Amino acid sequence: MFSKSQTRPTRPAPGKVEPRSREAASPPQPSIIGSDMRISGDMRTDGDVQIDGTVDGDIQSTSLTVGRTAHINGEVSAETVRVWGQVNGRIRGREVTLLETAEVNGDILHEILEISRGASVEGMVKREAREEKSQINLVVSDGEPSSGASAATASKTS
Repeated sequence: MFSKSQTRPTRPAPGKVEPRSREAASPPQPSIIGSDMRISGDMRTDGDVQIDGTVDGDIQSTSLTVGRTAHINGEVSAETVRVWGQVNGRIRGREVTLLETAEVNGDILHEILEISRGASVEGMVKREAREEKSQINLVVSDGEPSSGASAATASKTS
């Protein structure tokens, strides 16, 4: 039981970084709100969320799935939103998908929208395109400064 042949795990020397295990490198599991749960208050996460219960409050996440038994009373904001259940409030997402059992009572602001047959929407639907940053492309031929710049450079070096 207490033999000397057993080795104890060693700690890394100070300043050395151990490689992470494969588990730590894998993406996080989604948070799931079960059908028997009721949450009162806002929810915010950088991860994925699946709601099957009731939420009275706003939800903000990277990806949100509203299950068939879900009831959300508040604003929903995520990159990707998939709705099977009921949402009473605004939906804001880059990709919004309303599946056949979805019931939405509120506005939908989206870049990409898909509505399946049987889904219900009571509200305004508005496409919002992403703002693209303007870019300026400057082309310099042969990497040589123009004649005016070379004269100024020559006078500074003399």
